[in-house]
Amino acid sequence: MSKFLMKTPFFGYWLTVDELHGYGTERATLSLRERNRHGQPGKRVGADFGMKRAAVIATAFELLDIADKMLPSTTFATSDTEFCTSAEPIPCNDTFLAMEQEETNVQARCQRAVNAFSNLRRRLPTLQRLQRLLEQCDDDIAATMDVMLLMLEQTGDLPFRASVGVVANVNSPEGAVRH
Repeated sequence: MSKFLMKTPFFGYWLTVDELHGYGTERATLSLRERNRHGQPGKRVGADFGMKRAAVIATAFELLDIADKMLPSTTFATSDTEFCTSAEPIPCNDTFLAMEQEETNVQARCQRAVNAFSNLRRRLPTLQRLQRLLEQCDDDIAATMDVMLLMLEQTGDLPFRASVGVVANVNSPEGAVRH
């Protein structure tokens, strides 16, 4: 397999997410793979073929919790009280800045993942309603919804707004209120 959804070095091996499967891609296949002669993921030495989404999320949050307890590698670089391998203070050079930038990128990616998870959890009732609707509607409605989702995905907006409110009916002689 040449394409993985994710691959990361793990104790001299590679931890990979090979595929998503099941109803609505509810499960993932995680594999532990040997390193091949080029240092890339090779032969599978272990796998979980049915890791559920909740388990993936729990593992990710546990790893984030551990990472939050860890200090950046440059924390004690110029300390007189903590052991460091550098005899001289580390200058604020490109390497140092790159290390700080890498950590910022990781924190930003983690925050985006946490925000996405929170958004999805908050919007779960909408997702469930959409699923029920798609299970029952005809193909024309499903295709229209797909086009609307595509427009939203491409432009970040819809060409219309739906709102709920009370307005006076100007066409009614009594000025009745309509909803």
